[in-house]
Amino acid sequence: MLKLFFLLIFSLVVQANDANSLLIQEVLAELKELRRENQELKARLDSLENKGQESVVKIQDQVNQLEKSHETVSKNPVPRDRLGDRFHLSGDLRARYEGKSFKPNAILQNEDFIGQRTRFRLDGQITSDTSITLRVLDQREWGSRDGSRVGVPSEFTEFDLAFMELKNVFSRTSVRLGRQELAFADQTLIGPDGWDNRGRTFDAIVFQRDLGKGDFAHLFVSKVDVGPNLKNSGDDSDFSGLYFELDRNSRFKKDVYVLKKRDARIDRHLTHWGFHAEYTKNSWDLMAQAGWQNGSQTGLDFDAHHYKAGLGHTFAKSNNLRVGLERSVSSGDKNPLDTKVQSFDPLFGSNHDKYGIIDLFGNRNLTEDLLTLGWSPTPKSWVRLGYSRFSLTEVTDRIYDDNGNPLPIPNRVVDGKDLGNELSLQYTYMLRPNLALFLGGGRFEADGAVATFLSQADGGKFYYFGSQIGF
Repeated sequence: MLKLFFLLIFSLVVQANDANSLLIQEVLAELKELRRENQELKARLDSLENKGQESVVKIQDQVNQLEKSHETVSKNPVPRDRLGDRFHLSGDLRARYEGKSFKPNAILQNEDFIGQRTRFRLDGQITSDTSITLRVLDQREWGSRDGSRVGVPSEFTEFDLAFMELKNVFSRTSVRLGRQELAFADQTLIGPDGWDNRGRTFDAIVFQRDLGKGDFAHLFVSKVDVGPNLKNSGDDSDFSGLYFELDRNSRFKKDVYVLKKRDARIDRHLTHWGFHAEYTKNSWDLMAQAGWQNGSQTGLDFDAHHYKAGLGHTFAKSNNLRVGLERSVSSGDKNPLDTKVQSFDPLFGSNHDKYGIIDLFGNRNLTEDLLTLGWSPTPKSWVRLGYSRFSLTEVTDRIYDDNGNPLPIPNRVVDGKDLGNELSLQYTYMLRPNLALFLGGGRFEADGAVATFLSQADGGKFYYFGSQIGF
């Protein structure tokens, strides 16, 4: 009985073990399946990751290529073929009625004409450091072929500017070669003489060096037209100079220069040493200029001088009314019989606005005292009233015209130094930003030798009006 009982118990245990074995096998099978699915899922994830990385790499490559392309374009820009991108056209047209009225005589001639000046300027940027400038000037007088000045035709067309400029040829040094304007300081000594329709230009080479902080040095050499064309350059006149503009202090500007002139017509060799200074503080402005000339002329010693000083005050609350006083003295020859030439050489300055509107006298053996009033009645208009008193620096020297040539009249000590006085008025109105209307006039009253030997100048009048448009 007990044996049967143990057999039954053993049988139940075996069956339980078999059931557990089957269960374990089933669990193991499920785990194996899960492991297989997990491996497949992992393989899919790895595949997706690889594909994503490949996409990222491709995108990064494309970005790199775009950046390189942009750098290439920036460093090597495509040349601009359109002329408008490299060339600029500008210019102006001026028409002016002008009249001079003197008592009839053989020296001073009345004038009454309409002059027209047209200028077209072309500036071209060939490369970043190379440029050219060409300006065509056309001058004519309406209905007349008589020139306003002896030797100047009433109608002509020419290139009055034609030069090339090379920047940074040397360290901060530029070179300008060709026909060009030279203008320094207030243009008393060197200027384009812009009052006439035909301005002054020079065939020159100019070196300009940037000294930094607003300071510049100019070295120029030029040939000057003295009349008929000559085959030998040594027969021409030369004008050269070394000019320093020291403007780093905007309130105190200084110019220091040495100029050399050789006039082949009269065998004159001179050196001009000078300076020009301007100082402003609040509503006051001061100006000073001085120069000394030495050299030789036809075997004689050349020794002359010039100085100029001015003081002005601006009343800001009175339409910028400016009151100015100025005195200018150019030496004359004290003794025509000695071995010295002491008459100041006016070089190539712009006479107008410096020595009266009538321009009867030039900057040689001349002393001028000038009082000016200038103001702006409106933001678009400007008025200048001037009173000039002229006298000889030396009564033993001649009276010279606006070109520095002696007037064909004698001068005597008994007539004194006084030459006369002039009252002048100028008015300008800007009708548009590029269109100006202007008018002006002056009257001269003669004294001394002028009243005695050139009485026709007494009461002489000058008047003009016109317009100028720029584009």
